Amino acid sequence: MKFILPLPPSGINHAYATNNGRWYKVKKLHDWEENCLWLLKGKITLQIGFVALEITFVDGDRRKHDIDGRIKFVLDLLEEAGLYPDDNMVNELHVFKEYDKNDPRVEVKIC
Repeated sequence: MKFILPLPPSGINHAYATNNGRWYKVKKLHDWEENCLWLLKGKITLQIGFVALEITFVDGDRRKHDIDGRIKFVLDLLEEAGLYPDDNMVNELHVFKEYDKNDPRVEVKIC
């Protein structure tokens, strides 16, 4: 299975905030997740056992983008979409970065 989704926001440091001691997702991350869940609706089936993933982040510019923060967003999204009950079921992960100014995206392949 392979899915092409919009790029998640960059920067895990700015993705969560607190209010009265409670953590929440900032609007940009929440909106990205909601959009992706609609795109994945009806296309994901629960995987039994461990899962191997290949994630390719295709940035639209050549600025520095950390690869690690965005991984968490994608893994959490796939859990929310129902691919696995918990992202600790991912036992193999290959992550790549590419560049395409005309079509920024994230490609997720379930192996």
